[in-house]
Formats: sequence, structure tokens, C-alpha cells
Amino acid sequence: MSKKSLLETDIFNYHTPEFFINMKNIPDKASKERGSFVLEERRKCREGININGIYIPGGLYTHLNYYYLEGDDEETGKKKVFLPNLRDNEWIIFNDFDKCQKERIIYPLFGARQIAKSEIIVSLCLRELSLWSPTEAMALFANDPHRDTFVKKARTALQYGEKFIYVPNIDKDWSKNEIRFGLTKQDNSIDLRGTLYIYNTQEGKKIQVGSGKSLSFMLIDEAATAPFQAIVDTLDPALLTDYGTLRCAPLITFTGGETDKAEDAKNLVENPKTEQQFTTVLDDGKTIGGRFMDGRFRKDCKKPSTVSKYTGVTTNTWIDDYPIMVTDFDFALEKINKEREEAAKSPNKQTLTLKKIFFPLTIEEVFLKEAGNRFPVEVIKAHQVFLKEKYEPIYADFYRDIKGEVQWKHSDKRPITKFPVKPNDDKEACVCIYELPIPNAPYYTYTIGIDPLNKDESTDKVVSLFSLCVYKRMLNPLDQFKNQVVASIAFRPKELVETHELAVMLAEYYNAIEGVLPEASEASLIQYFYLKKKGKYLAKSFDLHTEIAKKVIRGGKAGLMPTTTNQKHYMGLLEEEANREIIDLDEEGNEVFSYGVTKEHDIMLLEEYANYRRKVTGRGIHDGNFDRIIARGCAETLARYYDVKYPIASQIPNKSKQEVKTQSQFFQTPWGKIEKKPFQLNLEQDKKPQKPTNIPSWMQKL
Repeated sequence: MSKKSLLETDIFNYHTPEFFINMKNIPDKASKERGSFVLEERRKCREGININGIYIPGGLYTHLNYYYLEGDDEETGKKKVFLPNLRDNEWIIFNDFDKCQKERIIYPLFGARQIAKSEIIVSLCLRELSLWSPTEAMALFANDPHRDTFVKKARTALQYGEKFIYVPNIDKDWSKNEIRFGLTKQDNSIDLRGTLYIYNTQEGKKIQVGSGKSLSFMLIDEAATAPFQAIVDTLDPALLTDYGTLRCAPLITFTGGETDKAEDAKNLVENPKTEQQFTTVLDDGKTIGGRFMDGRFRKDCKKPSTVSKYTGVTTNTWIDDYPIMVTDFDFALEKINKEREEAAKSPNKQTLTLKKIFFPLTIEEVFLKEAGNRFPVEVIKAHQVFLKEKYEPIYADFYRDIKGEVQWKHSDKRPITKFPVKPNDDKEACVCIYELPIPNAPYYTYTIGIDPLNKDESTDKVVSLFSLCVYKRMLNPLDQFKNQVVASIAFRPKELVETHELAVMLAEYYNAIEGVLPEASEASLIQYFYLKKKGKYLAKSFDLHTEIAKKVIRGGKAGLMPTTTNQKHYMGLLEEEANREIIDLDEEGNEVFSYGVTKEHDIMLLEEYANYRRKVTGRGIHDGNFDRIIARGCAETLARYYDVKYPIASQIPNKSKQEVKTQSQFFQTPWGKIEKKPFQLNLEQDKKPQKPTNIPSWMQKL
């Protein structure tokens, strides 16, 4: 009944180095040798095997011999369940983790996609739950998709894996936070072997997850998608022994792509606690926290080899010729560089960035900030520096005079400069004017987008802001501010009515007849316009909704509904405009190449552009409070709609003879009537901006 290995060892010898998958004539359940066989296999899964100088850690032995996964059949392309092949990826990672387990230190594992991370973490977790008793394991995920992936792989492994290795789950409902592992006896009593605590931390917001536990396995998966340090801090009692050492080797894994939430992950890598954390040394001599599996370790850049060739150790046993797929570093680098060259040709500026994030070659590429972001971030950052150094708008407070006319004065307030805003931050701000209204401008010249609030500050501590921007359509192709934002504000006053009144005043000031398009997430702002008999400023949005959705939409007459379709529509417009390649002339008449995003003057809108991210799942597409973007999107949506429906040249309002006499002289252009000389407005011009502004010369004379 026994089978001899090349070492002439019997499978029933308690220290045989044979692989289970290579064994024949395995004793059946009824044989006397079955018990010894099972004990030996479970020992090898725990302790590993050593074959004349080549060590196979217990985790790797379990993975190769007992862990089943679902994948594509190479010949048919259909899904099938099979045991994994050995690659250098698995060899490196399982040996790393074995070292961390013995020393009980943190193991950060990060880098490229396609390195088998998802399968390895499930394999290690199930091994812990199956081979030690009693045990408590914890797996933490930032969102449901990552949790669901883990659960799916775990169920496959338990279903197909050998029952004498893997302990089954007693609780079959994987949606629960607590899954018990063990056996149900004939009398229906439970032989509890272990418990898996599995949580969605809600992107780091749910931190009280480890109270009262004594963890022997801990996983934080995709740690770069959400803050996690606060969670780790709360887990100290569950992780620390009475002697101050770790109970286990916490496994923290992530890939790139959500770096606005990745500060904890980045700090773990760049500032490692060498005594408590696994470290490696990069080619440049820099010590980092964790194992960086760069893009060259991707699955499609492997070549066949043997364990002996890969390790440089000859044992004169069967293990020497055991197949292993190893990274072809030269081929992989050539492939990655070629893909990047092709991506650089794409009109979508995000394509190249995503290539770098998915298959990074450096630590910096893991933490690139354009994941899920189609805006030209590098251009934005440079433009922000220019605006901070060279440009200052007019800071204005709006009010009504004794006659009820809209006026403004220079403000001592300044715009909010933090993103995102925290609850205790000062959320007062002023209006930023980049260009005053064009005198007697044609109707539909200005559109106003608004992201409203639905609660007073006193009852709502959510850090959303009321945001408004005034957008000017092209009146004159030579106009410096054509198709640009000419005024904006983002703030949160104590009383909601302050935002409503400011919206009305700016609509009046810029004469935005049918030009106001708020996001219709709440009704009080729209009701306020009608209450103050200012409904004429609200855009009629029924036809607009129908045009966007390409079908009849039932709903209100004003406002842009916050549907996924509408959000995708205006984000497409904004991203297209931001990435639009433009050529301007400098003061010397030379051509200057730039992007459309450099026409923006709102530094904090640019900050939202640079940090923008999309949702992976759920309603809507914004993953965060991007209030300025929403307002900007509403204004852009209405402007583009009017570009087709109401060309400005055809919408010059009719004036009486008396009105014409009192106006300054105009000259006619194909784009409408343009004033020859500045129009003198009574706008409290006793003060001037302290710094020069990039506003038209006619405006600077006011």
C-alpha cells in the first residue's frame, strides 16, 4: 500500500518529504495507517518540510497540495477548479510570511495586480482556521466587493479541499460577521475549532471590530483604499500578549490606485518600524516596510524552470526537477515599457497612469494619485502653483442696498483652502470674482451651477459645502474669459437661508435669466427662488433631462436630478474640457501649448479635480464630497445645452429707444453687440485688490 519517494522514504514514515499530490496508494479511511497518514500531512501543513537544504514552508505546502482555486482552463478557456502551480511569486511570499510568523512581526505585501495575492491570503487564513484549535482569525475589508471576492474563494477552497485538512464552516451564511469553524457531532453538539471574524470596515469608518478577541491570524486587505491605522490601534488588546509581543503576524496587503486614502499604507512602507515589521532593501539601497512585488511579477511574464535552478541548491532528490514558473525580468520590463508607450498615445490621460498603477516599477508608482481620475493631475498641480504666486481674484461680500439692489464690497474673508473640510474647520468664505458682469450682455450669456445644502450647520456636521459657480459662455472669440467660470464660492453658513439669498443675488447680479441650474437633491433652494418671485432665473430642466437621458423623464421643472446618468454626463463634459489641448499666444505673439484646465481660476475646484475619485459600486459616481465639481458640472451642462438651443447671437434682448440712448456706444459683431468702451458701474470702487489680477483691462478700469 505504500509508495517510495526518490529518497526511499515511506509515506508512513512520520518525516517523509513527499508532496501529497505526488503520492499514490494513499491509505483509505478504513485502513490502520490512515490515522498516521493524516497526522503527518497535517504536521507538514503546519511545519513545512526540509529536503536536503530546500525548505518548503507549511503555508506553501498547504497551498500547493490542498488549496483549490477557480480559474480559466488554458485549452478551453472555460472555468475550472484546480490546484495552483508553483511560481516564484508564491515561493517568495510564503517564505516571507513564514519568517514573519516565527518572529511575530507585521507583513505588508503590496505592488502589482496579477501576483496571486487574493488566493494567497485566503489560503493562509483557511490554513490557520483548520490546523490550530482553538483559534480566532480576522479579515478586514474596506468595502463589500473585496469582502465578496475573499468569501467566494474561501467557499471554493472549502468545497473542493481535502476534508482531513480543512475544517468546515459551521455557519453557512457568509454575510454574517462571525463564521464558526468546526464539526457537528452526532448528538448535534458543536466541536468548535475556530472562528473567523470578517468585517467591512466601511472605508475605515468602522473601527471597533476587535474588542474581546485574541487573534492568531489577522488580515487587512486592500489597505490603500481606506485609512486603517485607527483600526489597528483598537486591535492592540487582541494582538498583544501579556509580554508586549504580537500574538500573530498581521498581514496587510494592497495594490495602488486610491492614494487619497492611502496615507496609512504609504507610511507603513516609507517609515517602517524595523523591530515590529518585515523589511526589504530596494536596488537603490532604500529600506522599505514590506515586500514590494513590482509589475514584472505579473502572471503573463513567466518562464518554466526547476526548483533546483531557481534556488541554486541541488538535493539529488525529486524536488530538484520540480517545475516552477519564474519571472522573465527582461521580457517583463520590455512588455511593460511597450504597453506604456502605447498608453501614452491615448487621448485619455488616465490610460498611462493606470498602466503604471496596475504594474508599477517603483514605489512612487504604487502611490500615484490619478487612480480613478481622468483629469490631468500634473498640469493641475503646476497651474495651482501659478495661481497662488501670480493671481488673486476679487474677494467680495454681496448684499442689498436700501433700494434692494444687489451690491458688493471688498471682503475681509478668504476662500476655504482645505479639502476635504473637517467638521471643526472654519467654513465661512467670500465670493471670488474673476470677472465682473459684461454690461448689457445678451440673455443666456451666464449659467450658474449650484450644489445646495439640505440642513443648517447647527443640525448637520457633515462636511459638505454649499457651492456655486457662475459660468460665462462665449460672447466674443477674442474674450479672455470665454467659456470660463467668472465667479465662485464654497462655504457653509450657520443658516441655510444665507445660501439661498446669495444664490438669488448672484443670479440677479449676472442677469442669469433661466441660467440657474442647481442639483435637485433638495427642494428648499428652488422654493426660495419662487418665494422671492425670482423664478425667472431658474432654468427649465425638463427638456434638458430628456436630452441627456435620451428618453422622456418625469420630474420637476427646475434643477438637475442627481442621477447616475446625469453625473456621468457632466463629468464627461468636465473631463473633456480639462484635457482639451489648446494653443494660446503669449505677450510676444508666440504660440503656447496648454490644456483646458488652465482656464480655471478656482484653486479649490482644481484641488477637487486633482483628488477626484469614482465609486466602484453603489448609486451615483462620486466617491466623496466633491461639491465644487457638482456645481461646476451643473453650470457646464446648462451652458452646453444652451450652446445648441440658444446661440447667444440670436438672444440679444430687445431694448427700448430710451434704453438705447442711455447706453454707451456699441459695435456689431457676428457674436452680438460689443461695447467700445468700459461701462461705468456704481459698485463701491473705493477699494482695490491688493495684488494685480488677471482680469481684462476694461474691468481693471472700473
